Parts: sequence; structure tokens; C-alpha cells
Amino acid sequence: MSNIQRPLHTIIIILFFIGLAACRQKDNGLGEYHFQMESFYEQLSHLGDSLDALDPEATESTALMLHYLDEIAVLVHDMASYEVPDYFPGVADLAQQADLHMTDAVSLYHEAYEAPVFNENTADAAFEHYERANLRLHYIADILRGDIPEDIFEPDDDGGL
Repeated sequence: MSNIQRPLHTIIIILFFIGLAACRQKDNGLGEYHFQMESFYEQLSHLGDSLDALDPEATESTALMLHYLDEIAVLVHDMASYEVPDYFPGVADLAQQADLHMTDAVSLYHEAYEAPVFNENTADAAFEHYERANLRLHYIADILRGDIPEDIFEPDDDGGL
């Protein structure tokens, strides 16, 4: 559980709000997208805070962790379905990739933690997908701020972003 307990969502929220402040002056679908993404990052931050607050020694911590991860997966999946204005190139693809990685992460976390015997290799694979999803969410926040991350064009181990 310690692998996923980190304060990454706070950074995303701050960057996101700075970047999308300019979108309020324009439209072309930007207003609706801004509202959707603002809500997405607020909910993601709340769920991240809930994960970070879990006591790993508590008996219900594993069940709560899996529950929060399920909610994050649904949230990311919904975000990936938003219509992205042309103003933000690459964001739609990154959102789809984040969705796929988060779906894989949550599935693997369930497999690792719900098995009769905890499977560390499966948990490590889950964590890798979780990190890949979060990296894409960071990239999206950067792009929405108007920054193109330098490492966005470097492929990861599976040949994609």
C-alpha cells in the first residue's frame, strides 16, 4: 500500500488551475472542458488525499484502498471520454492512455491483494501501471497549463508514452 501513498494529486491541482485560468477568457468548447477538468482534478485530489490518509495497520485499509482505486479508475475513465478542444493537442490520446493504465493498475491491485496469498510481483506490476497513468495525468495538466513536457516524446518500456 505504501507504493501508492504519495501526494501527487496536490501538484496536479495547482498546475491545472494555473493553466486553465486563461481558458476562461476564450470559448470554443473551452469553458465546458475547463469545468469538467476542474471537477476531475478536484475529485482526483480528494481521492488521492483519502488514499494518503489510510492507516496501513488498520484491518480495513486494504478494502478501502481498493475501493478508492476503483473510484479513481472510474473517474479517469470518465475523464477520458470528455471531448477535448483542438486547443489542447495530444490530450485526448494521453487521457485514453491514462485510462488504460489505470484500468490495468486497479485490476492488478485487486488480483494482488484479493489473492489467498499476497502476490508482490502483481502488486509491483500494478504500481508500474499506476505510475504510468499518473505520469499521463501530469502531462495533461502541463499541456492544459500551456507547457509541453520535454519527455512526452520519449517512449516508455512498452513503446508508447
